[in-house]
Amino acid sequence: MMNRFFSDTMLETLEASVSRKMICSRFPAEVQPIEDARHNIWAAEHSDSHSHMEVLVPLCGETLYGFNGEAYPCRPGIVMIFNPLEAHDSYYPGWSPDADHLWFHFSQDSILFRILYIREGMIQKLIPGGRLDIPSTLATYLRQGLMQQPDDPACPSPAMFRLRVEAIISILLFEVIQAGYRDEMHIDKDEFHRQIITTIERHIQETAGSGISLSSLARMSGYSPFHFERIFKQHTGHSVHRYIDECRINRVKEMLAEGRKMKQISDALGFSCPSAFSRWYKANLNKKIPVQSISGRSENS
Repeated sequence: MMNRFFSDTMLETLEASVSRKMICSRFPAEVQPIEDARHNIWAAEHSDSHSHMEVLVPLCGETLYGFNGEAYPCRPGIVMIFNPLEAHDSYYPGWSPDADHLWFHFSQDSILFRILYIREGMIQKLIPGGRLDIPSTLATYLRQGLMQQPDDPACPSPAMFRLRVEAIISILLFEVIQAGYRDEMHIDKDEFHRQIITTIERHIQETAGSGISLSSLARMSGYSPFHFERIFKQHTGHSVHRYIDECRINRVKEMLAEGRKMKQISDALGFSCPSAFSRWYKANLNKKIPVQSISGRSENS
């Protein structure tokens, strides 16, 4: 039976867990960074960080990928784990060799995945795989496991922490391979979009827009920013920008009721400085938006 996501060669790569190397800030990288001046210059202008966790699994080809100011080899057998707000490359330089990459994107209780086919530094083909069909409790456990600090008493040694990370990656790969064997004809397109948008709605609500941009949300969805914006509005009735603002307004009202100071609220919402928050506050807090106008609708979606 053919897998609709992966070739036989890709499947062999995904199944070769014994030789897998990890690049993760929670323990020493298991491959050495490579000094590449051209990539470093490019990366200085093409870096990204966001509020959600991501995992990159190379399937084919060998290139470089920047992480926390270093360029690492990115080839089959290596897994790169990016925790929230950790800087990494934003897409690929024009001279990047051809490669196929599997990405996982974590929200609070769901995991989305997509496959990129990079040709001459451009995403030639993008397959939005959708949401992994796993319980939200398991998705939360996996996300928290990858973010766990190595000195947590629940992980008594670096070796045990490394073992846990390896187990989590293995579960992710098993689930995404299984998804590739499901009959695509039985997947309703509208339901597929609804699952993705619902996951992203919850992510926006939980973060109240902190560390979020249209670009980062589009990455999670597996679509281009233009296509994602269109699908998002179709399913929610709001533009992405408007939705983020309404979630922020709801969170501000909650924090004001708790007696929080403006500086605390500004920091919690991820504004660059108090003056930026002040301008946003004056422009938005006079709007009469019910506190449950967003979260109440999403719970029923």
